[in-house]
Amino acid sequence: MASFDFVDVAAKGYEFCWKQRGYLARLAFPVVFVKIACLLTVVLLHAQDNILRKELLLMPAYFVEAVFLCGLVRYILYKEPIAMIGCMAKPSKDNDFSPLRTTSQGSWNRNQCLQAGIVFFLLFKIISAVWQWINTAVQSIENNPEIIQSVPPTGFNAMLALLILGVLVWFLLWLVRFAWLFVSVAQGYSVKAYVQIVRDFKIPLFIIATMLLCFVPFSVLFENLKTGVISVFEGQNALQILSLSTLEALDETLIMAICTIAMAHAIHEMFHPPKAKEK
Repeated sequence: MASFDFVDVAAKGYEFCWKQRGYLARLAFPVVFVKIACLLTVVLLHAQDNILRKELLLMPAYFVEAVFLCGLVRYILYKEPIAMIGCMAKPSKDNDFSPLRTTSQGSWNRNQCLQAGIVFFLLFKIISAVWQWINTAVQSIENNPEIIQSVPPTGFNAMLALLILGVLVWFLLWLVRFAWLFVSVAQGYSVKAYVQIVRDFKIPLFIIATMLLCFVPFSVLFENLKTGVISVFEGQNALQILSLSTLEALDETLIMAICTIAMAHAIHEMFHPPKAKEK
């Protein structure tokens, strides 16, 4: 049965980001810059409330982020330098570390792994956007008293509601698994192998726990910073929007980097359990 220690992999995510902070900061700069530009475009076009339009405008930022994160996975796994904006920055000697694997990844070469990882990252973003749009539409229906009153409260409707709830929970748990498929294919594992290794019902719970450990600390920190920015630049809309967009870009990039590192260790641990290594 595949499993991993979510506390240990989350700690490795924080540790790696801290030790490699100089190298990662240089390579994450294009990600943050493009994301700020896209967030400002969303605000200027008043697309904040239109989920599909907003996500479409953010696609360039998602693409650059996918290139960075997939390169980060390869850096952790094989110590391959991360390529960004047509160049491959080499880490300094101070950033030396032991990669997870030093052997060949198999039939997939580096470019195929990176391309597959980018495609699945963007595909998840599209699915996530559609999911948010459906969720918003359902909430608008629930908040409409006329529609609710027009449906008689029968036992069949209650059973149908429970069935729909069960399907949504099942879909959500698979969406959590699918969120990190790009990490697996960037490592060189096939989609079939990943689905088989994460099909246990405990895996999405471990993934959610890992994400919370990586997400909550910096999320709380940046929310406090955003509150401070709003109070400092009160009445100055341009500076407020620019500052909030910058903080949001930094927040998302940092959290995604930590989560990706943690999940790279987690997926590697599931495919190569520690006991199997010792034997």
